[in-house]
Amino acid sequence: MLANAAPTRGPAAPGAYYVYRQEEVDQWLIYIEGGAWCFTAEGCAGRAKTGLGSSTSYPKSFPRDQGHGHNPVLLGGITSANCTKNPTFCRHNVVFVKYCDGTSFTGSADNVGSYGLHYRGFDILSAILTDLTTKHGIHAASEVILTGGSAGGMSVFLHADFIRAGLGLRSSAAFGAVPLSGFFLDRVNVYGEPVFQMQARGMYQLANSSAGLPRNCVSERPLDVASCIFPEHAYNSIDSPIFVVDSTLDAYQIPCILGRNGTAQTWANSTCGSAADYQNCTKIWGDRPLNAHCSRDQMYTLIEYQGSFMRKISTKRTFGKLNTGAFLYQCFTHVAANYPSWNQFILEGVSMQQAVTKWWNGVRDGGDHEALVYTDEIWGLDGVATNPTCTY
Repeated sequence: MLANAAPTRGPAAPGAYYVYRQEEVDQWLIYIEGGAWCFTAEGCAGRAKTGLGSSTSYPKSFPRDQGHGHNPVLLGGITSANCTKNPTFCRHNVVFVKYCDGTSFTGSADNVGSYGLHYRGFDILSAILTDLTTKHGIHAASEVILTGGSAGGMSVFLHADFIRAGLGLRSSAAFGAVPLSGFFLDRVNVYGEPVFQMQARGMYQLANSSAGLPRNCVSERPLDVASCIFPEHAYNSIDSPIFVVDSTLDAYQIPCILGRNGTAQTWANSTCGSAADYQNCTKIWGDRPLNAHCSRDQMYTLIEYQGSFMRKISTKRTFGKLNTGAFLYQCFTHVAANYPSWNQFILEGVSMQQAVTKWWNGVRDGGDHEALVYTDEIWGLDGVATNPTCTY
């Protein structure tokens, strides 16, 4: 069913979420939809004409395991109702939070901006939490798992602690966060230009995202609050149990962070995969070998990105914390946990689904568990994946 959640202030059109409710079930899974971002008023105005910027075209309902909208496999993998493929979460009530604000639910601008747009993603998220409590009784849940893919995965990093508090769960309830392909790096492109960094910070200014950033991160980085928009910084501040599922060679990050062209003057209009001489190498190739598209020197660049990814995520504060963990694969894919890869990607003899389940069972038992981390190899210069399970 479709439920609307009006912003807490102002006349903006409501955000929306779908609820898939099971009889006599007090276990919940919240999934936050992805769909990239808009970094400028002009870009956001374009999105406002689509389902990624307006709720006016949303259907009243659609089946839990059926593709819809811009994503051909909207609810699959970790959200699936198929208990053979998803035994741990198949019987959970599911909340599917639609993504229509373009800022990973961080915006909280007081005034209507240019083009007559409202930047109220954080207000929408707050209203959804109120709705879930007052209308659906989620505060009485025995467990809540929070997840989401891509920009929705970034939302999990940014809002895990806020959502946990906002749901008003009992002290005995289990809560955990599983961001999928959301660990976007705060780093330069192939030519040392801070293109994605400038875009994300531009979004922060446009939408007044300071209100929607994690409080722990903001208090720890008072001289650069805007940096908390990047998951690598927010991750270090999260108190909630968290298990990261991501690719070290992510098929969005490679063309859209590493492979963007741009300068201080042109970042607003930069497009994915546009860095000179890298247009072919940084395309999303699925399971095809990169050696067919990348030179040896370009493979050095991609491997360096993998290395920076691992350095930034493998801090003592993250993997050293109790009840944390990760499943970090080398496959050149994006949000693989929404696809059959949920059962097919294997690290250290364990599938993605099995790894998340083992971590979640530890969280549910209420004990303090050492970090559970599964990692893959770094690609070789030959550009051929060494993990044979790397398929969609």
